[in-house]
Amino acid sequence: MRKIILLAGFLALTALVAIAWAQTGEVKVVLAPFKVYSQESLPKIQETVRNTLAEQLKEEGVALIDPEETRKAMASLGISTLESEAQARSLGQRLHASSVIFGVFSKVGNHVSFDAKLVDVQGTKKTAVLTADDEGIENLAVPLKKIRQQAAVHLMSKGVIAEVNVRGTERIEAAAVKAAAKSAKGEALRTSQLRDDIKAIYGLGYFEEVQAEQSDGPGGKILTFVVKEKPSVTEVRVKGNKAIKEKDIMAAIQTKPYTVLQMNVVNDDVQRINKLYSEKAYHSVEVSHEITYPKDPRQALIIFNIKENKKMYINKIKFTGNKHYSGFRLRNEVMQTKEKMFLVSMITDRGVLQEDKLNTDVDRLTAFYHDNGYMDAKVNSPKIIREKDGFTIEIAIDEGSRYKISTFEITGDTLDDPKGKLKKEMESKPKGYFGREKLRKDVERVQKAFMNEGYAYVDVGPQVKRDADTHTTSINLVVRKGQKITVERVLISGNTKTRDQVIR
Repeated sequence: MRKIILLAGFLALTALVAIAWAQTGEVKVVLAPFKVYSQESLPKIQETVRNTLAEQLKEEGVALIDPEETRKAMASLGISTLESEAQARSLGQRLHASSVIFGVFSKVGNHVSFDAKLVDVQGTKKTAVLTADDEGIENLAVPLKKIRQQAAVHLMSKGVIAEVNVRGTERIEAAAVKAAAKSAKGEALRTSQLRDDIKAIYGLGYFEEVQAEQSDGPGGKILTFVVKEKPSVTEVRVKGNKAIKEKDIMAAIQTKPYTVLQMNVVNDDVQRINKLYSEKAYHSVEVSHEITYPKDPRQALIIFNIKENKKMYINKIKFTGNKHYSGFRLRNEVMQTKEKMFLVSMITDRGVLQEDKLNTDVDRLTAFYHDNGYMDAKVNSPKIIREKDGFTIEIAIDEGSRYKISTFEITGDTLDDPKGKLKKEMESKPKGYFGREKLRKDVERVQKAFMNEGYAYVDVGPQVKRDADTHTTSINLVVRKGQKITVERVLISGNTKTRDQVIR
């Protein structure tokens, strides 16, 4: 019995590959153009068949003679397609090939078929007959795959897989193992594919050992994947937790009783517990795991050991580059992340470092500056300095110049508004400071005004042009009102007690 074996430990993946069957040397093959029989014109079918089959044979490791060399050799013999095995041997000898594939492609109605031969140039092997058929010319790759499989068996000394079995599963369905592997019944048995299959099966995360065995059967090769399942988790415990309840920790982790032990999940759970504690200001927490097998080597007890240590808060938030707004205002009016305040921090999460919230604060600070005319303002990513008793956050700001509005126009399609009431409602006004939020609201006001007149699909495109020399910007709201929508009929359903006219 021949095997490919992949063994895996808990801490590292160690592959042991043992291949007992010998590899043959490079096989050079002539792939001659197939003769085409069809009642309809198929001008490119010969080239399509050749290219598709060539690609498939190359995947099997078959070295094909260059098609241009094949064409020239056939031209010198005065033929465009091969008619006999004798012609095939002559062509093969001229091109120094070991084998020649030639045949016929037929299309009758919607039915397509291939009848080919694989000829040994030296005549020491019996000519192999290759046949396949299918429905629909658009599915040529399917019958050609069968031709490839048949050819590979003869050319590469491979066997066809007659049966795929799985041995060693206890809790995991055999179907899951088969689904992960691409080696299947009817395919040629390929070493490279078996390696990939073993990796794919191991990648399911359920097995610590995977083997592939092959033996001879009456209909071809019998492929058996032999697996050894990882231990199951019988119990999960938490030790050392005081600040966070055990039920909350258990809800956060993914290692559960009665599941397969997966070390990558256990390691991820350590990080999940770390994050849980960090959200409570325990940034110095130490979390480790312990795995024992108290009753059965196939049943694992998982213990997460926690050393909480002291809480760590944000002691100071500093800004640099903020010339026009004080750090006090930015911290207290804009940011959600706050500095520690002794009594408040004891009963709330004030002063707790949460990096997601801190990153959101960068966006809030940027929006604050943009809304106050600083169109080019940039807020850099916060620098977190860890100290013995807490954290200091440093945020660098490049305010840039402050822009005023030079002109504000509404162009394009218009409404009947002789007194300019709509324009007066705008928050963005000449000589005022530019603000992105004000502009957004102005766009919404224009859209609403047009929609109230029946233009449900109105489009308002703001055009903002800035002048870096004068630190001014011009705003133009270009309106495309679209088609006016009218209501022809209002249908009401479900009103069993109230009449339609009352609702209308």
